[in-house]
Amino acid sequence: MARLACMLVLWAVALLPTTAETLPAVKKDNPAVISAKLRKGSFPSTLQKRDTISAPALSDGSYLMNISIGTPPQPVGMVLDTLDTTFMVMYPGPNTNCSAHHHCEEMGYFDPRNSSTFATAEHNWEGLDDSFDGSDTVTVGGAKLSDVSLGLVTINDPYSYNLLGIGPDNRSFPYQLVDSGLISTPSFSAWRNPNTTNEGEIIFGGINSAKFNAPLHAFSFKDVISFPVHGIQIKLANGITSQTESNSQNSTITSTIPVARFPLYSRYITTNLPRAMTMDLYAALNLSSFQWENGYWPPPQVPCTRRSENHTIAFLIGNSTIPISWSAFLSEEYNDPDTCSFYITPSDDDKGSWTGVLGSLFLSNIYLAVDYNSMMVGIAPLNKNPGSDEILEMGTSSPQIPRAVGDFPPTVTAYAPAPTENPTTETSSGLAAMRTAAPGLLPGVVGAVVLAII
Repeated sequence: MARLACMLVLWAVALLPTTAETLPAVKKDNPAVISAKLRKGSFPSTLQKRDTISAPALSDGSYLMNISIGTPPQPVGMVLDTLDTTFMVMYPGPNTNCSAHHHCEEMGYFDPRNSSTFATAEHNWEGLDDSFDGSDTVTVGGAKLSDVSLGLVTINDPYSYNLLGIGPDNRSFPYQLVDSGLISTPSFSAWRNPNTTNEGEIIFGGINSAKFNAPLHAFSFKDVISFPVHGIQIKLANGITSQTESNSQNSTITSTIPVARFPLYSRYITTNLPRAMTMDLYAALNLSSFQWENGYWPPPQVPCTRRSENHTIAFLIGNSTIPISWSAFLSEEYNDPDTCSFYITPSDDDKGSWTGVLGSLFLSNIYLAVDYNSMMVGIAPLNKNPGSDEILEMGTSSPQIPRAVGDFPPTVTAYAPAPTENPTTETSSGLAAMRTAAPGLLPGVVGAVVLAII
């Protein structure tokens, strides 16, 4: 009898809810994620020069995602923006030639006159040579979303481009995917091989753990995706003498600051560091720059042959160290392919609320995972020799980001999807799966079940 009672107790314990710490991650056969390819833009060097100051990162650091808009679908490329929440696309207007504007030539444009599903409250919009709002069907990763709000901007403005906002606001694209029932949580992860033109991926609703060296080091954030940075380490290549070391073979130079929040700017190429830290970096790498009268620091320029120097810049973020080759921040100068600019510059210590900024060239050399339910962001070095893909969903139980370590909240209030029409999926090379839930579960509870069967 005692033995039977013991067995009953063990059986009851086995049926108790399992915590995220004890629950092993299991790969699902049909994860509820949307996967889309990322590519590097092939914009001309004249636009790269403009990019360094105010325009989007359309050169080496760009994150371009291919989608389609309208019925029948019209393919366009979109710049992903972690700060923005809008969906902005170029349209030709009444009398504009796309070939005259390279943003349009590279990204493509959407012509609402050729879509049977386009809708707008704007009267006489076909004759407008100005921006206006509308809605239409959007296809991404083989999945269709109906009635997506669009901001249409004319291509005759040299600063117009296609932008897809993925920032922390319920108007941004990850939230719209949840509203459509295509993913369970407003979340995404992304990576891109900086040495190739086309290899890269964004996964809405999950991660690909084969693409990074685990674990993901995760940190909380509030209004803007940001990281707690407290320093850098510069490891110099053998035989290189810096301005700060008389004999710096195998030397490591460290520059630290009190922990400060650095936001992630995915559409700007330049990384900004505090001035003293940047000067330590320049001295170690034999670089120089001089501040202009207007306060702008142009990026240092060096012969592109210096790319072969094997220096490493390790970013000290929380309790993690993220090493990146110094050459990742070099880009050919717009009018001289033999000259490269180094896109780490000093921040303005006297203005603004941010001590520094992490730009798109930094982003292109790490794996990024973001969950808006928990407001956590994870970061890890890229796996240079990945095996087979391992797609895991993000959930609502701690840790909300799989393969991550950090101070995750034990519970979260899951985003409640807005009512929408049933989504549809098509066959494609990307992953697109419908969200499913056990009978009787509310939509906000789906993520808790998803994590249990990852």
